[in-house]
Amino acid sequence: MASCYADKLALFRARFACRTDAWAKRWTSRNTGRSGFAPACGNEWRPGFCVKPAKSCSACRNRAWISLSDEIVRWHLLGATPSGKPFALGGYPILVGDDCRVAALQVPATALPRGSPDLRLEIHDARRATRDGPEQASLRSLREIMHAATGIGAPATVTSALSGDGFVLWWFFTSPVPAGLARSLVSACLTAARRAGAEIPFSAWDGIFPEQATLPVTGPGVPVPLPLQGEARRRGLGVPLDPATLAPAPDPWVALSAATVLDPPRVERIVASARGRIHPVAPVDREQCTMQNAQCTMNNAGSQNIVHSALFIVHSRVSGTLSDRLRIPLAELPSGAAAALEETAAFLSPVFEDAERTRRPVRGIPRIESHARIEAMPIDRGRRRVGPRGADRGRDDRSGGRGAARRHPAGRAGERNRNVSADAARRGSKTGGSQSSG
Repeated sequence: MASCYADKLALFRARFACRTDAWAKRWTSRNTGRSGFAPACGNEWRPGFCVKPAKSCSACRNRAWISLSDEIVRWHLLGATPSGKPFALGGYPILVGDDCRVAALQVPATALPRGSPDLRLEIHDARRATRDGPEQASLRSLREIMHAATGIGAPATVTSALSGDGFVLWWFFTSPVPAGLARSLVSACLTAARRAGAEIPFSAWDGIFPEQATLPVTGPGVPVPLPLQGEARRRGLGVPLDPATLAPAPDPWVALSAATVLDPPRVERIVASARGRIHPVAPVDREQCTMQNAQCTMNNAGSQNIVHSALFIVHSRVSGTLSDRLRIPLAELPSGAAAALEETAAFLSPVFEDAERTRRPVRGIPRIESHARIEAMPIDRGRRRVGPRGADRGRDDRSGGRGAARRHPAGRAGERNRNVSADAARRGSKTGGSQSSG
């Protein structure tokens, strides 16, 4: 690749092809130190036109977005404006028409797969537990996602985050693809990693860009910070990383030019082949769903079958406590069974889907609603998976009650103990290989 500046500028704009009629710039509060990105507007702070700080930009009728030019991209690559003011560029990936040419996934370094180190479940071979710090856990998750992405035919380009807190995975497209298709591609990579045993939290789905499949009517959407910002690059941040070592690439521009670029037919084939495995959990059956304050009660027989599969893995008795929630100790469960149990208490958020369908912003709305958690227990009792009551129901009413949770009166008031038998040899002959709790 030629090393002239014009070629670098063209390569940057070709890879990170976001909207050209709007872009975001980084701001930092002098009083609080908080920072973020805001759309660049020609009427910003103009008396009689700008409504800040009384209202947000989305509520302003005098918005005048500034088009993205080579000069603005040059400020980003240099890290400052001609006057010397620090400058960082954010791109809006959703194009007019609900398409996109780039997708991204943010992987924070400080977020452990499941809570803090004291609350994490780290069982990989059904007996052996490990304790890693946040950096090691993030690196492991990152490698597993990259491996899964390569496995389904969609290798990603990885860069370090501008802030130094984590990493960003990028997928580039030769021409625009529907934003919903791009989101499905990234979600399929996450689901494949989780199915392979990676401890990927449901919150990872909230780090996908584009942030939704439709362009919101209130504005250009949520911006994604673009890499190769001048000041960060000089500190070794926001640069492409070697996929084998995760060390900064010797020449970031060579690494960027060698990145895999997917064409739309290939993306469609990958997503089509992953049909049924795009998301780790099932959507909510709206006919059997009641919503109050963004909470949903499920009665999903398909999700209940995951309990059968999870218990089938464990060829022993599993004790649990049934009170306001179903509590199951995880010390004897392999990671696959623990993940399957966790998925029984999670579902695709109908609130997110409603906002996406009506073109409202989805910022702050989790893509996957989860009602399972890991809570700390005394050392002699181990860690326990906590799920909502009802997640233990192995069958619907047509099963004649077989597999339903049996409640025993023993124990203190408000708390009942029970044993969940998951003997595969005994149960398999009766249910055709599908195990139930009881």
